[in-house]
Amino acid sequence: MLPLILWTRPDPESAVSAKTAQDRCPAHEPIIAPLFGVAPAPYDPAVFEGAKGLILTSANAVPALPPLPPLKAWCVWRKTAAAARAAGFDAVAAGAEAGELIDALRSEHPEGPLVYAHGVHWSRDVVAALPELEIRSVAVYESRAKPFPPGLPDRLARAGRIFAPLYSPRAATELARQPGVVSLSGLVPVAISEACADALPRSLRARAIIAEAPNGDAVIAALAEAMSQDAPAA
Repeated sequence: MLPLILWTRPDPESAVSAKTAQDRCPAHEPIIAPLFGVAPAPYDPAVFEGAKGLILTSANAVPALPPLPPLKAWCVWRKTAAAARAAGFDAVAAGAEAGELIDALRSEHPEGPLVYAHGVHWSRDVVAALPELEIRSVAVYESRAKPFPPGLPDRLARAGRIFAPLYSPRAATELARQPGVVSLSGLVPVAISEACADALPRSLRARAIIAEAPNGDAVIAALAEAMSQDAPAA
């Protein structure tokens, strides 16, 4: 029985990650079951008036932006930068996670005002971390929790080894709420950070694997390593 990889990020992020893992991980069966759906959040577009640049920590923010000139956009992760570039912005990948982005902005010290466009739920307050910069903050999208599709809990209960990459504490909490998940003895969470792993129930936290750095590439690397070690000898 092939191990499963359970992808729970919103699409298209899960599909992109699944494709990357297909090339880097041992033989497995991917299951895409997003725990969140992304929807625009109401906001006042006046916050963008006079902006000299954007800060983006997720590609999910890009479709929710109002019409804007080709501003420079400092982005977390290359996929966010690619989405911003495709939307007409002068985008740069300024780090693989929020801490690296903050360091890059602190070093560059760009002229403001900048607008940090983010989701309703966030894990790092970029504005508070950079008091020396003029930054406006606005939530432009929301990740709304949704349950597993019908039949998936039963399928997981019949499975052997299941690897579940997790990219935020909220994702860890939501995964544990799904029917039957806590009792899955073959489930191995692969967490993006200690905080993410700590959001799991004790039984799942005990077997969680934590990525060496808090970014998507490190999660895939940790996943590939765990699956390689778990694979039966030839």
